[in-house]
Amino acid sequence: MTAIVLCGLLALQMILISGCTAKRTAVETMLQELNSSLQSVQQQSVDASEASIQASQAEAASIQASQAEAASIQASQEQAAQGVTSQPPEGHQGPWVGGRTVYLTFDDGPSYLTPQVLDILDRYQIKATFFVTYTDKPEIVPYYSEIVRRGHTIGIHTASHEYEQIYSSMDAFVADFDKIYNYVRDLTGVSCQLYRFPGGSTTGLNLGIREQVKAWLQQRGIIYHDWNVVNGDGATVTADEAYHNVVDNIVQRTHPIVLMHDGVKKETTVEALPRIIETLQSWGFTFAPLDPSVEPIHHGVNW
Repeated sequence: MTAIVLCGLLALQMILISGCTAKRTAVETMLQELNSSLQSVQQQSVDASEASIQASQAEAASIQASQAEAASIQASQEQAAQGVTSQPPEGHQGPWVGGRTVYLTFDDGPSYLTPQVLDILDRYQIKATFFVTYTDKPEIVPYYSEIVRRGHTIGIHTASHEYEQIYSSMDAFVADFDKIYNYVRDLTGVSCQLYRFPGGSTTGLNLGIREQVKAWLQQRGIIYHDWNVVNGDGATVTADEAYHNVVDNIVQRTHPIVLMHDGVKKETTVEALPRIIETLQSWGFTFAPLDPSVEPIHHGVNW
């Protein structure tokens, strides 16, 4: 249509050039009409293009909405299959976190208390993480393999737990690490990929070699994990205090990693553990062990 109008304009311009005054007036009128027609055609073309673009954009938005809805349905189905729901069950009381994952971790074992912790975790069908220390007591040694056999993650804590010795130099640190690392590997067949600093990664005791240690761990492919919830059993606590230290401080954590101990004289941790688990389950928490795919908590960074 535009081409036809342009041809007409060209012909009229030729007539205008060669014609008389009367003809010129008639032609000028026709030229004005043709110009108007051309402008109208051009505007219609622009309008049609804009309408086509808007239609394409609307179609793309519709496809995105459909994909988002499908993803939401799939996520809901997967959560339902795992017993996770975004809404609390009828009659629920207390907080609700809708399937948020909590990672229970135990330091300083194994000890005579470790089998009790393992039995409690089995009772609730929960897997956890154990950052172990060195012991060669014959009655305790089998618990390293038992941790693995029951499906839990085993990680490295320290051989000696002597802060001043471990952090006195890089050579001392590596010697302590290798002693417990090789010991666990020989007993369980597991080459541990997870580590927890004695005292935490930001303890002032490791300040002189801290960055060297982090670089060395990274080079070895070892991931270190701190924590952002504690039951307080690093000191003397009652079972009720251990319970409240966890449940009163965990809901505000979107990625909670709980520090507890299964070392000697931590009976109150064992006593509080079932109640902690039952409360967190009733609030919609799910439980999982740490593994290399889990984002680590690092003190001073994301805790």
